[in-house]
Amino acid sequence: MEVEWRGAASGTGKRRRCKRERFHHMIRKLALLLAMLAFLGVAYADTPLSTARKNRETVLWRFFDPVIVDNTIAPFVTSGDVMESYSIDALTYARRWNHGLSEAPIMRLALDNWATDWHTDYKGPEGSTGLEVSAYAHSGSNGNTVGTHVNLYSYGTNNGAALDQGYAVGVVKGGTNGVWGFAGQITDTTHAQPVGETWGMEFDIMANGDDLPVSQYDVSRSNRVFYFLSAKTLTVPAWSAFTSYSASDAISASFRGECGIFKAIVPGRSGASAPPWDSNDVVIDNSVTWSFSEMCQNVVGAGFEFTTDSNSRFNTGIGSSRVTYDNAFIDLALARNNMNVAAGAMIRFPLDGIMDWSADGTAEGKNRHIMFYDRKAGFLYVANNAVRMAIHDDGSIVLPGSVHTGSLVLKGTMQLQPLSRTAILGITTAKEGMMLNDSTDHVPVIYEHGHWYPLKLGHEIAN
Repeated sequence: MEVEWRGAASGTGKRRRCKRERFHHMIRKLALLLAMLAFLGVAYADTPLSTARKNRETVLWRFFDPVIVDNTIAPFVTSGDVMESYSIDALTYARRWNHGLSEAPIMRLALDNWATDWHTDYKGPEGSTGLEVSAYAHSGSNGNTVGTHVNLYSYGTNNGAALDQGYAVGVVKGGTNGVWGFAGQITDTTHAQPVGETWGMEFDIMANGDDLPVSQYDVSRSNRVFYFLSAKTLTVPAWSAFTSYSASDAISASFRGECGIFKAIVPGRSGASAPPWDSNDVVIDNSVTWSFSEMCQNVVGAGFEFTTDSNSRFNTGIGSSRVTYDNAFIDLALARNNMNVAAGAMIRFPLDGIMDWSADGTAEGKNRHIMFYDRKAGFLYVANNAVRMAIHDDGSIVLPGSVHTGSLVLKGTMQLQPLSRTAILGITTAKEGMMLNDSTDHVPVIYEHGHWYPLKLGHEIAN
């Protein structure tokens, strides 16, 4: 700090020079004190603490010694403030959180996109990006290269608190743009077998101890779910009379026998009674004008969708190995099928889709006992490459082998296989109790004691 004084060399001038020297000496002592405090690890703040506390502002403290010790913030840090330190070869920002503080994040990045030019490629540099992290693993590099690493250490015991989340993404769709809450893409340009265990998008869970026993029968009541899909209908208030509505306000009302959502395109005040919502997609309600938006029902196209082009295939869509299932691999016990919709099937197979009941993880064990539908033969059960049962579309059942049953009740008709007398006598594998119809003599016959005997018929049935 330079101060220029002008005046005659008098007693007054000397006194001014002394004051100026004392002032400079005080500044030098203050600078030295600040340097010593910084060397000892004591922080200084850009904003006075009293002013910050009064205005509920966050103070940024800069430390020259580590404030992160064993993944925890050093205890001497003031609650609510942000600490910047250069520790363990990294720039670190930390905050200790206590009750009653602001829920503002340590750092906030805001992107306000008003671009009107046409862009369609979300991967390219023309996309508007709030934060971009690039990491490169060059040829010959060792160790793991991680683009973004998030660690959450959850030791809280407050049962009423919200769930601790390691990575949270919230997306609100208010327009017609397609949105992705989380988009991950991996491109393989090598055709080389990975040296490591695997590659791809992987979600791991490591746990200790059992889940709630009730989850074996009701997965919605479980404590642990590997991948959870929750589809909920947007909560929209019902229409009310004599209410002021702003533009874009949404209400729900009965629309053609179902629940519909209407949005106000002209603000105003609703009338004494509900307007006829079914009359048109645009409804006049006193001074409010409503426009039909969508139905209230929440219909998701697919929970999991597997897609590929004609040159790619999946060896296994969903698979598991070395896993013991206490309940079921796929449990649809609590699902409800909409019987009013022709496409509402729990499980759908293609026309030649095969269900394999004998797979044991080996090539020899595949397709030894299978069930599938054939457009000509109907529904078939095949064991060891032989058809054991066939159900035709007309309801007839073909059983090439023997049938063992306690009692047999037929609501339709039963017909003994018709064969000529010569064909019956030529059977070499006849067994006791076998019955056929002798088409030569027009009489049922039964095989007993090594011979075929005709069954005696009574009188014909007459009206």
